[in-house]
Amino acid sequence: MEHADRWAKVMTEEDLSSGDLEFRNWNHMMLLLHAETYFHHHKLNLMPDNHWDNYAKFIVAALNSPGFEAYWNEVGFAFSRDFSVWMNQIFSESKK
Repeated sequence: MEHADRWAKVMTEEDLSSGDLEFRNWNHMMLLLHAETYFHHHKLNLMPDNHWDNYAKFIVAALNSPGFEAYWNEVGFAFSRDFSVWMNQIFSESKK
């Protein structure tokens, strides 16, 4: 199965194999690692606000993807405190 096909499967179907779940979780992890890097680049003024603001919208959109919040609850402790606080804040705001 091609990655794009598998990605479509893990984002739409509920009956997933353990391999499908691992694939989805690693994709969530790659997004989180990228997001944390961008988060700190912005905090260090290495990224302009307009770039960060649009990227943050991308992250907020990912919050509703299947398994994302559950995965964050498993691995969030391993990320920096500042990033974790921001992520938990946007999760909280997304539920209002």
